[in-house]
Amino acid sequence: MPNLVPHNQFFFNLGNADRMTLDASKPLHDVYVKATPEQQKDLFSRAVFHYTLGNMKFEHDDVKGIKAVTLILAKSRSERTKDQERIVNGANAKARYHLVSRGKPIAGKTSKKVHFTVEQRHAVDNALAAFEAETLAEQVKMLRAYLNTLEV
Repeated sequence: MPNLVPHNQFFFNLGNADRMTLDASKPLHDVYVKATPEQQKDLFSRAVFHYTLGNMKFEHDDVKGIKAVTLILAKSRSERTKDQERIVNGANAKARYHLVSRGKPIAGKTSKKVHFTVEQRHAVDNALAAFEAETLAEQVKMLRAYLNTLEV
């Protein structure tokens, strides 16, 4: 039987490591939030790239690994293997957690599902119909523009 880390010790170590990585990523987060949108995109994509490189057991300067990860990230989701997609999704989640949200909800995003009554849905449908446009997206854009003019 292999030498197993006791259950409690494993989760203690995991929690300790999570805390330490969150503390260590604070300066990265500070740089990210002050960056321009172009710089943020670059920082985020580099984080995803390097996380993927490390998760796939390559060294940070391994030319073969760098090429492999570059090819994986260039693929669409449907072109990646299940394992590759799992790693890339994990990389995106870690980058978002450490650079963007740091475990706090992102402004404008809610996890609670909002329920609308039939009357509310009809009212919004009627409001959208008042804006003449070729697509629903254009009608929504016009309605949003109007709502932004209202004083709150």
